[in-house]
Amino acid sequence: MDLRSRIVNPEADNGVCEVTAMNTNIKLLDVVELLEEMPEDGLVAGAKGTVVEVYETPNLAYEVEFCNDEGETTAMLALLPYQIRVIWRKA
Repeated sequence: MDLRSRIVNPEADNGVCEVTAMNTNIKLLDVVELLEEMPEDGLVAGAKGTVVEVYETPNLAYEVEFCNDEGETTAMLALLPYQIRVIWRKA
């Protein structure tokens, strides 16, 4: 399944829903906001992180580093475009 056009949705009848618009213009070192809870990683929706790697295969994904107020890494995980949005980019 190409995750650029489909995402798993357990509430849909067939478990899959179409995505009409996806944020695929995310770049290295962009600051992003997490759009969903990730309690297994200690992250809440709205957590801010930095894109530290962009993966293009097998599907588009972004390695995002989340830090605490002391600058220590608290989580680093690969996220799909629908899970994050850009909130800051260096001009």
